[in-house]
Amino acid sequence: MDASKYKQIHKETSVFSYSETPQSIGKVLDSMFRLFGATFWKVVWISLFAALISNLPSFFMPDIPQDDPQAALEALKQIIWFLPLTMAGTLFAYAAIFHRMHGLAMGADAGLGDALRVGLAKLLPLIGASILYALALVLGLAALIIPGLLFGLSLYFYIPLIVVDNEGFLSALKTSHRLVWRNWWRTATVFVVPMFILMAFYGILGLVGAFVGVGIAIRGGGEAELQSTLETVSLFTTFFAVIFSAAIGPLFASLMLVQLHDLKLRREGSDLEARLAG
Repeated sequence: MDASKYKQIHKETSVFSYSETPQSIGKVLDSMFRLFGATFWKVVWISLFAALISNLPSFFMPDIPQDDPQAALEALKQIIWFLPLTMAGTLFAYAAIFHRMHGLAMGADAGLGDALRVGLAKLLPLIGASILYALALVLGLAALIIPGLLFGLSLYFYIPLIVVDNEGFLSALKTSHRLVWRNWWRTATVFVVPMFILMAFYGILGLVGAFVGVGIAIRGGGEAELQSTLETVSLFTTFFAVIFSAAIGPLFASLMLVQLHDLKLRREGSDLEARLAG
């Protein structure tokens, strides 16, 4: 069976398939939601693991005394020990998510075990790229903020490039920058919708905590009651944050895969125009 016939059969039988031509922003968002819906139950448990591991510091965070700087420093040191584990576990999980979602979109899903194997195999280059990405972001933000915003987005697609395209940690950052740079505003606009969903949810959680505290103050509850209630609210908000993160993680992965595919199509079109012009 030739490649064109295979693509046509896959497009007709699959719940989702990548577009063969560059899409408008609205079509990119529509493709994001379709890929999300088609693959959600295949990756949500991996996403739940990522959400749990990324929130480990919240579960084990000790009370940080405000009137004792030395004790506060010791408490922060305890949290820092979780950071390498959190970083590695989250990157491993998201590599598995990207691999499986892309496989499902291409009609070549090899199952959960294969996704986890790929996640583990890609862990070291992902850690190296993440460290370089963090350094670029910090240096950019230190340089009047705007360079940090520019490079923070242009380098953002390194994870799917490492996982899906088998690029090295340095070449993935370079490729991401080349793909996004000429389409920076377009890419930023595409990310507005999921970012709004994310901010709205965490804003609601913050308002719930604030209303609870104000309610206790109005009722005249004592400091002990206020502290106990706020600890309970914090526990519940952390729980809901984990559940929400598990749900929203595949949405962002869907967006990154669809937008990355669109950026590749646009680059191919630009390269073709340049060759024809030359």
